[in-house]
Formats: sequence, structure tokens, C-alpha cells
Amino acid sequence: MSRRAATVGLVISCTAGAGCFDVRMTDPGPPVVDDFEDGDLTPAMRSFANWTCGTYEPRGQLTCQLVDGDASNFGLSTSFSIADAPDGIQRHGSAFVTTDANRPVDLTAWSAIAFDVRVTTNKVVPDPLFHLDLSCSTVPSESGTAVVALSVVQGIAYSNDGWTTVVLALSNFGPPPWQPEHIQGGSIACLRAIDEISFVWDAALPDGESVTGTLSIDEVRLQ
Repeated sequence: MSRRAATVGLVISCTAGAGCFDVRMTDPGPPVVDDFEDGDLTPAMRSFANWTCGTYEPRGQLTCQLVDGDASNFGLSTSFSIADAPDGIQRHGSAFVTTDANRPVDLTAWSAIAFDVRVTTNKVVPDPLFHLDLSCSTVPSESGTAVVALSVVQGIAYSNDGWTTVVLALSNFGPPPWQPEHIQGGSIACLRAIDEISFVWDAALPDGESVTGTLSIDEVRLQ
């Protein structure tokens, strides 16, 4: 019997009876950090703990909610209220969404992190700062000085008109200007030991101003 005949015979026998299965390989696609489609706050990448939401300056907790995603059943959203006290000091009040890893995660096998974001506010904010922070608290600084958490960051460009799909090359992440200590081994050392992913929207409000709004994310993936 020829190889072709044997193959045809296998197809016929599988069609006629039970107990056959499809052995074709399928591409699982890029690793999903979280697409929120399971309807909870636990990331699909099990190295990471539940998402939490909050504010900086002052530090506070916010409620994380599952809402309609970007053409999907669920996305993650948090509502915020930020005010800059009229004291002549720029406080950089911010809202954030974050997840912590239970052990350092090496991201250097991938080239980029992609996600969908949406920010809505009750008024136009002139110069907000939106960035993704990848923290590596187990990596030492060059001087050996104790630092709460070293990180590498990259700015996020987004639209005020709805959801925006963003792809950030991991090679473009670098230490933020507000981080005084250099990372021992540079940005690549940090990317090998990521233990927190944070989306931070900094209102950068003028003195005495305030704003309310929502910060939403969806489809967080590595590629």
C-alpha cells in the first residue's frame, strides 16, 4: 500500500468511527499576561498575583472593576479622583493599575509588550504623563544603596477618543528620570527579573487643580 493510500485509509476510518483525534499543531499565539476574559482579577500568567488599583501622591487604594473591554467581554477599569493642593508644589498625583509577581520573571525572551488602554476624564488635562513601569526589586543598584524598587519605564501614547492599542518594544525601556540610582547591569538586568507591572497615569495637574476619570486596560500580551 502506498503512503498516500494509507493516509486516505486513516481519514476514512476516523470519519467512520470514534476514537480518532486531530494531531495537527496549532499556534497558541503570544503569551497572555491577562485578557480578563475569565471574569476575575487573577492574571492569566500565573506568575503574577491579582491586579490592584490605587493612587500615588497621596498613596491610596482604588477599586478595580471588570467592565466591557476593547471589543471583548471584559477589561479592567478603575475610577479615580486626583487633586493637587494649592501649595505651590507639583505633586504628580497619579492613578495606577498594577500586578506583582510571586517570583522574578525574565521578559528577555520576548521583544515587546502589547495592550489596549483607555483614559476618560471629566475635563481636558493639558499635559498628562502615562507610562508603563516594569519593576525589578531584587536587582541591586550600582552603588549597592538600598532602593525600594528599581524599574525601567516607557511612555504610553494614547487617544482621548476611546481604546488605543499600544505596542512597546522591550528594548526601549529604560530607567526613569526620577530614579536616582543606576541599575547594576543596566536595563537588561532589570528585564530579566521583573516582579511588578504597573500602568501609571500621572495627571501632572497645575497647582490647585483637580480631575476625575477612569483608567482602563485590556489584552495585555507579550510578543
